[in-house]
Amino acid sequence: MLEKIASYVAEIEPKLPTMVADNTRFAIIGDSDGDACLFNGLLSTVALKGAVKWNLIAIWGCQNEQGMFYRSPYRRVINNEGYSSFFSRDMAMGVLCAAIDIGFQEHWWSLWCDYIDKSRPCLKKKPKALGGGCWIRSPIYQYAPDDRSQITPIMWAQMKRIADFRGFPLRGEMKKWDKYDGDTCVIQAENCKEGFALHLEAIGAFIKLLTGQSREYSLKVAEICYRRVPDNLFYKFLAERSVSQDLMKRYLEMAPSPSSKWGNSWVWEKSSAMKELSTSCGWDFVFLGKLILKFANV
Repeated sequence: MLEKIASYVAEIEPKLPTMVADNTRFAIIGDSDGDACLFNGLLSTVALKGAVKWNLIAIWGCQNEQGMFYRSPYRRVINNEGYSSFFSRDMAMGVLCAAIDIGFQEHWWSLWCDYIDKSRPCLKKKPKALGGGCWIRSPIYQYAPDDRSQITPIMWAQMKRIADFRGFPLRGEMKKWDKYDGDTCVIQAENCKEGFALHLEAIGAFIKLLTGQSREYSLKVAEICYRRVPDNLFYKFLAERSVSQDLMKRYLEMAPSPSSKWGNSWVWEKSSAMKELSTSCGWDFVFLGKLILKFANV
């Protein structure tokens, strides 16, 4: 079955939509680049041995010279002109996924953290007589200048996991909220809405798996996700932590025809994968297919 999965992925991937901005190619969902940072980050985790890591390069293409990440390389090029949302916490999960790869440079990480430190709103400015500048900054940190980008304690804890795994320097808030993504994530997985919110909890469990950290909490969250959405094969993989014959069989049964008209859904973030198959973007099945291939012999 592995050969069939490899053949299927190889057949559909060249047909799926991409964009190019500033000489950077990146995957898009349907005709939208609005979630490119998240999904290219996920795709970067399953790059097969010897393959060009273009999804990882796409994440770098989302970052400007000041260190801020955008939703896509295109949004960076146009500085988000015409769009209301620069970024969000789910896009940040894409950056964290990409940062697991050895190809993600420490400079990119440090530049991002520097931007986060310096971009907090100034609550009180210094008098000119004292040199001016900011005296007191807001305690709220943000990934970007919009409300959806406020950094939560869970996000700080997840950032620390990446920094620990890669050996990157730690920042104060990472230390402050160390391991906050344990019981809190279990509670959120039980109580959040099925759909993209639950999918983000699953990505947190995925990050723990890839970094070899907190197996207990990774499994707890994954098992909750799979219990709540039993037709989600990404959750099945996370809950079982293995590539079973049943997983491969169900993947091949569920996979849309290579001649399908691809839609605008990443089915693994939906409340029911089966009900959304007709709107699959295709990249969702490339991701899971490569995940299966990558972990089949681990």
